[in-house]
Amino acid sequence: MIGDICTRAGSRGAAMAGRVSLFVVVALWLVGTAGCGPRTRLEGLAPVEGTVTFQGKAVEGATVVFVPAMAGKRAAIGTTDVTGRFRLTTKDPGDGALPGPYAIAVSKTEASSGLSAAEAEQWSRKRENAGKYPPAPTITEHLPEKYKAANTSGFQTTVTGGRNTVNLVLED
Repeated sequence: MIGDICTRAGSRGAAMAGRVSLFVVVALWLVGTAGCGPRTRLEGLAPVEGTVTFQGKAVEGATVVFVPAMAGKRAAIGTTDVTGRFRLTTKDPGDGALPGPYAIAVSKTEASSGLSAAEAEQWSRKRENAGKYPPAPTITEHLPEKYKAANTSGFQTTVTGGRNTVNLVLED
């Protein structure tokens, strides 16, 4: 009798465990595949490209940010190549910007710690440096400070529905 009750309880327990396992597997599959599927493009974007020059020379490695003047719009960003050219990205690489007015920021900042990775590791292993931080990195601004913020750069443009070219000439 007792063995019979345990057997029936065990059968129900096994069936319940099987249903719970199936539920967990399905739930994990749904979570895992939620981000899968076709990529959706952001509609209405217009191609935007241009150049950045400073003191008559192309600026390589500058970050160009188009900050929308209207609330609810998305910013767009680009990085200049060796010739100073950039293409804006809002969602997918090189997809452009949404039409409308923008203020523009341009920056080129470089951080260097002064320590190589091996030197930093050696520094951190020294007993006398326990609990201390390594020397602070050196930050180098390669362009005038005013261009780093869209509200002080003096650059503004309106992106239209067709191709857009914006050449940014930075001065001292």
